[in-house]
Amino acid sequence: MLSLDLSIKQGDDEKIISNEVLFPGAVAILTGIILAQCSPLISFYLGILFLLVCSQYLDRRTVKWTGYICAYSGSVMAASRKTFEASDDFSHYYAAYLELVNTGWGPSSSTYGSEIGLPVFYYLISGLGITNQVFPLFAVAMLSSALFVFWLDKYGSLCFPSVRFGTVMAVSLLFYSFFLTTTLTRQMMSLSIVLIAISTVGWRSLASLLVAILFHQSALIPFLLFKYAHGLKWRSVIMVLGAGATFMLLFNQLVQIAVTSDIDFLLIGSKFAYYTFSEESYTSADLSGLKFIGIACIAAFLSARFMPQGWGTLILLVAVLYILFLPYPLVSLRTFLIFVVVLTGYIASFMGFRVGWLATSWFAVVYAGYSLVKQFNFAADNPFALWDKFDWVGFYPFYYFFS
Repeated sequence: MLSLDLSIKQGDDEKIISNEVLFPGAVAILTGIILAQCSPLISFYLGILFLLVCSQYLDRRTVKWTGYICAYSGSVMAASRKTFEASDDFSHYYAAYLELVNTGWGPSSSTYGSEIGLPVFYYLISGLGITNQVFPLFAVAMLSSALFVFWLDKYGSLCFPSVRFGTVMAVSLLFYSFFLTTTLTRQMMSLSIVLIAISTVGWRSLASLLVAILFHQSALIPFLLFKYAHGLKWRSVIMVLGAGATFMLLFNQLVQIAVTSDIDFLLIGSKFAYYTFSEESYTSADLSGLKFIGIACIAAFLSARFMPQGWGTLILLVAVLYILFLPYPLVSLRTFLIFVVVLTGYIASFMGFRVGWLATSWFAVVYAGYSLVKQFNFAADNPFALWDKFDWVGFYPFYYFFS
């Protein structure tokens, strides 16, 4: 099994900067850490802007630690959301967490079958004895996003010249969904881990895949897609599309067989049944995902030759399959979630090779403005509105943990 060809690609006019700190990064990092305790929102967006504007003057360590500060700030923002207001998976997760804090491992912690990753993580942090809702929300968001930053620094950055790593980090985190780490928690955690499995070989790859599957079995889908993307040819694409269309046509029958048989030991049938019968057709979340699939497709069309081998073809194939599965609620979104809310920004970064890094940065700045406005544009009755548990700014450090 081969790892991805994540080798540096750069234009003639690009220069790899040395390990010298060309910008007072330590001062910027310290400022970010302090600011993050009083306003995670300001800290996040200033961190993104700092990476975009100063990318070519920053060494890798400054970019990496600024990325972790942005991950911290984004996780705190996600932890501010409303809870228990609608169909919210966190209500089940919180029950399991409280059980671990108060009595130890019990029925609520054992309801996930072989997917024991999240209960084990909750068990590890339950020793702190913190029972407020903010802490478990923050903890899962922080772990997921920190693993993503680790992957960007260790593996994802190898596709880009060092002087552009700040831009890649900024765009990637800007499109990363911190919010979904608190709702689709197990799957988001598994996707951050499976990226490491995709980018490594041998026992490291298999071990990372196993850990990812222990959080959510769907991690196997992106692993197989990316691991074998380098071998995708048009004949293979046609075969996959044919298999996808056949699967779509027989979907209801396959679900019925899986649910009624005795071999559904992985709970896959019950998962599909939930998505099949919970709604009549596609949801607003499925349609929202199309926007990000579209961004990835544009990037693939413009910059496929700069991407790891096979990625361009894979992204276009996923776009077609996403549309094919739309008649079944949430199947498209959950199957291809890694393309919608995890790797969108990273894939979009490849456009810098074709349209220019300045244009890519301006695209990110515009999207950041849109994202910032959206933070405060939730309807009053929105069940997932942010800033429900604490305000976007406070006058004393760590105000959000004491709110």
